[in-house]
Amino acid sequence: MILQVLRRHPALYYSQGYHDIVQVFLLVLGVEAAPAAVTRLSFLRVRDYMLPSLDPAIAHLELLPPIINAVDVELYQHLPKIQPSFALAATLTLFAHVVQEYGDIARLFDFFLAQDTVIPVYLFAVVCYPNTPSNQPKHLAELDRLCSPEKRNCWKSMNQTCSTPCWASSRNPWTSSFSSRRR
Repeated sequence: MILQVLRRHPALYYSQGYHDIVQVFLLVLGVEAAPAAVTRLSFLRVRDYMLPSLDPAIAHLELLPPIINAVDVELYQHLPKIQPSFALAATLTLFAHVVQEYGDIARLFDFFLAQDTVIPVYLFAVVCYPNTPSNQPKHLAELDRLCSPEKRNCWKSMNQTCSTPCWASSRNPWTSSFSSRRR
């Protein structure tokens, strides 16, 4: 499937970890529907990670220091003053490389696909934030602020059990045939 997408769209380049994303789509959608969804995701969600240079991807990650600084100045001061490439593996793979449980990653994909493309960077900032009882209300308030009004409660579903990811629905635009419209 990876070769199929890359051969059809030579502007895209394989990046380490792309297979982690493809695996999740294959497990959830199956062999028939996954290729179209993976193609669509490749162009609309992870394109900047699939270019000849990682410069556009690193530009996304440059959002991390200001986000962390806005929430916790003390934590920001402990961060190295270099490019935040430490977040590359998690954000590039939409956390599929770092989260091992299928149910957890499926719920994260539900969340990511329902939000703006930058939300994995914001989630990484939240993950960096110390998880202490006094900080938990800040976590929830920040996630609530990041979600658009019509999706305000979207992130709460991450704490619920989900047997089939919402994006596996037959009416979901992620399963529409993106590649057939491109021909």
